[in-house]
Amino acid sequence: MIKFYKELEDRKNQYLTFFENNDKNNYKLEVNSIPLNYYQTNLELFNIIRNLDLLYMNTVSWNFDKVENFTFFDVDEIANKYLAGSNLETCDISNSFKCVLDFLLTKFSYSASGDNYYDYLYQYVTSILNIYLLNSKIFLSDRKDLIEYFTAVKTVARFQGKLSLTIEKKINQKINELNNRKLIISAKSKKIQFLLPDSWYITPSGELYNSMGETGHKEVNLKYAYMDEIKQNLSKKSTSKYYLKKVSVINSNGFITYFDYKEGLNLVYNFSGFDNNKSYDKELIKLVLGIYNAHICFSKFFEELKEKSSNYVEDLNYIEELGMEDLLIRCCGFHKISSQTTKTITTSCIDYENQFGNYISNGWHIDFIPPIIINENKGRLEEYPKESLVIRKILKKF
Repeated sequence: MIKFYKELEDRKNQYLTFFENNDKNNYKLEVNSIPLNYYQTNLELFNIIRNLDLLYMNTVSWNFDKVENFTFFDVDEIANKYLAGSNLETCDISNSFKCVLDFLLTKFSYSASGDNYYDYLYQYVTSILNIYLLNSKIFLSDRKDLIEYFTAVKTVARFQGKLSLTIEKKINQKINELNNRKLIISAKSKKIQFLLPDSWYITPSGELYNSMGETGHKEVNLKYAYMDEIKQNLSKKSTSKYYLKKVSVINSNGFITYFDYKEGLNLVYNFSGFDNNKSYDKELIKLVLGIYNAHICFSKFFEELKEKSSNYVEDLNYIEELGMEDLLIRCCGFHKISSQTTKTITTSCIDYENQFGNYISNGWHIDFIPPIIINENKGRLEEYPKESLVIRKILKKF
């Protein structure tokens, strides 16, 4: 039995609250403060970096009572030569860490020769010192410090031969996120009471769906999906799986994102919670889910037709002659809530007395029209046999 939607009793007074789009008046500020939970959220990456052991603190047992050189490099000379004029020039490098740095110079791997060798050596040394100094802060609360830290990790790991493509990709992703980290402060927005059009359907899967009418966005009222199918693209991939995944994610999260909102409705207004890119508005979520479910049911009809039709091109020609409303009701199994007649549902559901029992008992009239089905023996679309409908009516009397 199809769920009874009380809002359909008063469908001409269904409103959603939106906000006037003030993008031009919004203030965009760079956010430099990093919350502590950033480290918990990105714990996997920080564990990967720790396991790289770029300063060899876990690999080598250091005994700083006896300082010995592992290379022919003079660490003080390198510090003076390569750090002059940099922001690390005045950093305090302990004698014990100079021993570590001397050892790390033996791990510097650069096969090419020439002047570039010393440029890369400079990058390697400064990056080691950056890691050494930034590590001492325990938690980096400044965005720029964290970017500098990730960059230094990448550099040292590369010259030690420890930087895999996977690790580099993960670090680059975090650097990009931090570079784009901004706070949008919205200017005062005017509330909009948006009246939903009286363009309601119930999908074959039982979800409430508002097509937003003929003048609505063509992604919402399935016009784009219709035109895409009519192009006779037999190789077109299934879109039902895409929307099934979207529905699953929204149901799991309990919210929609701004992308869901724009993809689902494409309205010019902002929803409540726009600043954090999420909306928990139950009515708005239900509206978007209805649109996604409409896409699922619509796509599944064409996917089944492609599989079973013996002449798909001719069946598409047949569909074109029907028009969009007949396609939805008679072929796909949508149930249309009439905007012309009070409390009327137009359906091709043969078992409508049982399926719409709750509506009938609440004074709704059911306008039945014969469905168009795929005759699996012929592999063609055709109207449901009239004799079968007659026999059914006779049997109902007994």
